[in-house]
Amino acid sequence: MPAAFLDYVRASLAELQNDPDGLEPFLQRFGEQPLYVPTADPGTLPEGKVGIGFTELDALPGVPVIAAALEQAVAQQMFGLGAERIMEVNGVLMLALARNQRFALVIHEGEDSELFEYERLLVMAQGAAVLNGDGEAEHDPAEARKAYPKAFAAWLYAYCRSQPDIGEAWLALVSLGSKGRPSVCVLFDEAAAEQHQERVREQAHLLLPGQLLMEPEQLARGSDDGDDDLLERVRMHQPLYQRTHKHGWWARLQRRRKPAPTVWLHIDLRD
Repeated sequence: MPAAFLDYVRASLAELQNDPDGLEPFLQRFGEQPLYVPTADPGTLPEGKVGIGFTELDALPGVPVIAAALEQAVAQQMFGLGAERIMEVNGVLMLALARNQRFALVIHEGEDSELFEYERLLVMAQGAAVLNGDGEAEHDPAEARKAYPKAFAAWLYAYCRSQPDIGEAWLALVSLGSKGRPSVCVLFDEAAAEQHQERVREQAHLLLPGQLLMEPEQLARGSDDGDDDLLERVRMHQPLYQRTHKHGWWARLQRRRKPAPTVWLHIDLRD
């Protein structure tokens, strides 16, 4: 009898602490796993559209939650819905969704269940992106230009100009290992309100294909001492936006001709 999926997930995650080579088979197994989720109420969607239904958990106030079962019949019974309101997805889709939307995932298997908070899903999505990378980046200026999300940067600059509490903002590329397109991390000065990161998440669809948004807290955890060293390294560079920037036509032309230098951090996954 095959091992229970959630038992496999927990055992694999525990083993990854000492054996990073197990990441690829784990993500492959997770990605292939069929998941059955409820669809959103048709009355809340445009005609002919189908979407995943989100719920809420008392333990995660304000965080959208997707509940999933491993079998369709179980999902119908659990959610009290007919077969037409149950959608089959898989782990790959969940990780892809996590790149652009903040949510938590709860997988039910019999009487067992496992909560995947957003931070865990995003780390898994980043791991999958590294493993599915299309070659090593040369990390030269030409590569930086190709990896730079121009549309996202333009939105970020305009947004910062409209927010009087933002004094400075940095846009950094972050490579986990040597493969795949780098992730993007946005930092604001310490006086800026925390709510601005939520607006950043909402605009993640402007990133380049295959690019992920990294939370500042995740970047901080990448420091050797678990402190804010990497965040400070980013802030040592010239910011993308400064409130003191001039905004006349000449200043805008100069910024287009010579934008802020690209900040690109490289984190070795073998450490």
